[in-house]
Amino acid sequence: MKKKLLSLGLAAMMTLSLAACGGGNGGGGSAAADVPTIDTITVGEDYQDLEAEIKVLTNRTDIVDTVYKGYAEEFMKLYPNIKVTYEGITDYEETLKLRLTTGEICALFPRL
Repeated sequence: MKKKLLSLGLAAMMTLSLAACGGGNGGGGSAAADVPTIDTITVGEDYQDLEAEIKVLTNRTDIVDTVYKGYAEEFMKLYPNIKVTYEGITDYEETLKLRLTTGEICALFPRL
């Protein structure tokens, strides 16, 4: 279960890093061609050189400091250069809309 969760987290991180908010890759090529498939990744061994900060928004405010904190700690044991935090928000839909419209979410993604 932990391996699946960690694999999913890593895959999500790599997928989200390709999502540009209005950016272009400028080279005319496809950036997705460089993304490995999940079956080619060895969790905890591959991509140890990655450095990032990931913030996960959740409406589960009741388990942010317990269950989700444990998930983040386990992930960061495998990838110590990637800091994972969970932010519990009570009005998930409205907060997400606000952050998207103000560009706060787009600031998290690099321009390709």
